[in-house]
Amino acid sequence: KIDDTMRVTQLERTGDAPVRQRIALAPAVFDTYRGRYELAPGAVLVVTREGERFFGQVTGQPRVEMMAMGEAAFFSDEVDAELEFLRDGEGKVDRLVLRQHGREIPARRLH
Repeated sequence: KIDDTMRVTQLERTGDAPVRQRIALAPAVFDTYRGRYELAPGAVLVVTREGERFFGQVTGQPRVEMMAMGEAAFFSDEVDAELEFLRDGEGKVDRLVLRQHGREIPARRLH
């Protein structure tokens, strides 16, 4: 069973959320991150793109838009959460880290 702390999109933005600066990111760069990432058993974050807009959706939750704040780092204005995509020794994106409410939740990329 997934506890509510794992449901990224279910949480409200808080008044003390950090101010983040959005940067422009080429859709081709974002495409290297598209895919499915397992946050916990039964909780998968699906990362997609529509045009120049980037999205994340956790199993059973609404989709949220993600904005780039670095080439591999993203945030949402809809929830207080950040994602950082990480690469393996060969340069392939193989995992991410979700940062939310002082917690870091690693997620491996599913193939």
